[in-house]
Amino acid sequence: MSMILAILCGAFGIIFWGVIFSLLYKGLDRKLVARMQDRYGPPVIQPFRDIEKLMLKQTIIPKNAIPWIFNGAAIFALASALALFVFIPFFYLGSLSGADCSVNPQLCTFSIFPGDLILVWYLMLMPSLAMVIGGFASGSPYATIGAQREMVLMASYEMPLAIASVAIAYVLKTFSLDAIFLTPVWGVSGVFGLIGFAILFLVMIFVIAPELSKVPYDAPEAETELAGGVLAEYSGRNLGFFYIADAVKAFALCSLIIAMFFPYGINFLVESPSLGLILDMLFFFLKVFLLMLFSLFFVRAAFARLRIEQASRLFLVHVLSISLLGLFLVVLDTIIHIDPMPILASLGVIL
Repeated sequence: MSMILAILCGAFGIIFWGVIFSLLYKGLDRKLVARMQDRYGPPVIQPFRDIEKLMLKQTIIPKNAIPWIFNGAAIFALASALALFVFIPFFYLGSLSGADCSVNPQLCTFSIFPGDLILVWYLMLMPSLAMVIGGFASGSPYATIGAQREMVLMASYEMPLAIASVAIAYVLKTFSLDAIFLTPVWGVSGVFGLIGFAILFLVMIFVIAPELSKVPYDAPEAETELAGGVLAEYSGRNLGFFYIADAVKAFALCSLIIAMFFPYGINFLVESPSLGLILDMLFFFLKVFLLMLFSLFFVRAAFARLRIEQASRLFLVHVLSISLLGLFLVVLDTIIHIDPMPILASLGVIL
């Protein structure tokens, strides 16, 4: 009973702090993008004020909506987004737990429940799917068009994500996130594999913005065209749920990509396990910030919205082709494995 209570407390704790940091990163997003566009921008804590305001506002249900689906979509989006936090490994805990990582990898990573890539990608898809369902159930023509655009965008960018996940699982022979976190692909790949995974990592960075429906891939919402699109009829508490789900999904997605490609920590710099954990936590937040900076903040500030057919063609043709090239190089590496160490040594690179 005490173990179950400890697990539940740990799950609620990581979800609580995950929401806090997600909203802080959303505030940083708005502030930095404003500064890049020569605007002052809102304070970093503005998302917390927005949530407070939305929770106090009246929740209006459109006359033509299907109430239980309309309300349930917002709750489902938030619940599925929050569930991501208990499956994604964030930090390395091997030195604190004293566990043998080869026997029980889950005890060496900061994750509440053991999960795999397939489960996490399903959960990552659920908030977008909930927005589509809620848009169709709202009875609004604007929301219906926005939901259709969201479906087209989802069908366009999901394949490159699947290819990157399959490539990692193919090399490591597992979909377990804890095992992937403890065995970075860069350490087990040859020359072709390194190039292939570098390509797939760039593809993943490129897919972050459409996965979150951010500029220039925000056609499903498109305030200037569709008055908010899929969220046009949402207000009050329901809109607040979608607001939190959006922030949580952004933080969780970047955390997942870090866990897949750059799970490295810096706890080896100190002898104290507790201090090493703190350093790893700070280093993790820095990695998430840098990933958001280059994949979201700069992109939002520099580009205008793409039309839905432009975005779909970009991912179904160009990004998919590049991801297939990365997968081909990864598979080729398992057939023709060339150790990169002699090449790096000849170039004077010391590891």
